[in-house]
Amino acid sequence: MKKIPHLMLLLLAVLAACSGDGSKMRAQLEELERQNRADSVMTNDTLAERLVKYFDRHGTPNERMRAHYILGRTYADMGEAPAALEAYLEAADCADTTQADCDYAKLSRIHAQSALIYNEFVQPRSQLNELNKAVYYARKAKDTLIAIECYAQKANAYKWLKMPDSVISIRVRASQLYQMAGQGQRSAGTLGAAITSAIDLHDIEKAHQFMVKYESESGHFCSEGIIEKGREIYYYTKGRYYLANHQLDSAEYLFRRLQREGYTLNHQIAACKGLQEVYEKLKIPDSIAKYANLGYQLNDSAYSLSEMESLQRLKASYNYNRNKLLAEQKTSEAREATISLIIISILSVIILLVASYLIYRNRRKQQRLQEAYESAVDKREDLLKELEALRAHDYDTLVSQKEDKIKEQNQTIAELEGRSGKVSLRDFKESQIVKTFAEKSQFSKDHPVPNQAEWDMLEQQFRKDMPGLYRLFEDKGLSDLEFRTCLLLLLDYDEGTIAGLTQSSSQTINSAKVRANQKLFNEKGAKSLHRALKKLI
Repeated sequence: MKKIPHLMLLLLAVLAACSGDGSKMRAQLEELERQNRADSVMTNDTLAERLVKYFDRHGTPNERMRAHYILGRTYADMGEAPAALEAYLEAADCADTTQADCDYAKLSRIHAQSALIYNEFVQPRSQLNELNKAVYYARKAKDTLIAIECYAQKANAYKWLKMPDSVISIRVRASQLYQMAGQGQRSAGTLGAAITSAIDLHDIEKAHQFMVKYESESGHFCSEGIIEKGREIYYYTKGRYYLANHQLDSAEYLFRRLQREGYTLNHQIAACKGLQEVYEKLKIPDSIAKYANLGYQLNDSAYSLSEMESLQRLKASYNYNRNKLLAEQKTSEAREATISLIIISILSVIILLVASYLIYRNRRKQQRLQEAYESAVDKREDLLKELEALRAHDYDTLVSQKEDKIKEQNQTIAELEGRSGKVSLRDFKESQIVKTFAEKSQFSKDHPVPNQAEWDMLEQQFRKDMPGLYRLFEDKGLSDLEFRTCLLLLLDYDEGTIAGLTQSSSQTINSAKVRANQKLFNEKGAKSLHRALKKLI
């Protein structure tokens, strides 16, 4: 893998600093995806985790899936397979396959990466499950080559399950699909892994057919018939074919060639095993003992190496599970502290409200007594004036005049009541609780999302400053989420911020806007709700 260019990261940081939070996060996600496509080593798990946290709150289903996938690829490059697998599974859960714009190609690769980890940990059933999903979504994305490749990888799982007939069936079908797609070399190359299974089933003729196509069409051999570097284990496979066909000289030649040119421990073990089988058929005891002993020593070294690798995987799994447990404990402690704080806050608010109510009730009582006294005095004065008028004027004419004045007064009162429902939004926006919500919309550690008491205070302030609009919301039967969504729209918050403040998904908020628009204005959709609410002010 390639190292990440520091100049590119610096350029990205400069560009990100010149844009908003959303643009910055998307630019960073796209840069990590570019590095992944370039097969670069990714070890910045802090950035990947920050991207996951951001897009889980503000991203679309596709963006959340992409962020979790990149986190998984980062963990995989760091050698933390258990964490990588969990990230892949979470990425798959983020996908919304009901949406027309679902990124099926990315979803296919996520399942393919999960299958690779299951193959590493020898979990063939889980591997098959993930590969089946990878094939399905690759076909949905019309990515034919990826679909065929994932289908062909199912042979590896059947090899772990010791089902050579299924290995052959899968590889032959994959070869046919590659041929239909115009990929002749891949068609021949995928048959290479089926040769051993054919030999295991003693189907020498089919093994020979696979070998001929593999050697002549795969592109892995030079003009002299020498296989390209990195594929030397084929000499063992072909040697087994000659051994099964009783061509012992050819088999011995290939096993010794593997012993000479092979550069891994597995190459040497395979060469010794093949030579031992040759000498067993030739019945040469000294040579049998020689290669059996050499094979034993090599196997012992391979076992030690395998044990070390298993220990490293176990340690990685232990560290991951331990860190996960510690994180869960801290989350639980933080949750308990938050609950305690909420309870204390609620009790404080209740005490404050009760005290305020008692003071208000006492003052209101005194005010009503004073108002009743003044009203009685005014009424007495009016009655005296009316009595004088009755003595001096015609009774019927005076009654008619009084009725006209009462109608005029009723009309004036109605007009005043109508205007009182549209109090200026400025007073509401300048209230302290609205400013508190503005701080919380930054989603920082110092300003956590609003609690129930703060929501109640916001609604009380809204009822005080804009009573007419408050009564309209109540009369139309808005739910709590619809009420809060409309309230935050009046304060000009965008959909992503509303989702964060209400701890809901963007899709849930969009649905709430659609329902509120229908109830308030008998309009379909969500786009016109904000404009319609503003017209009421």
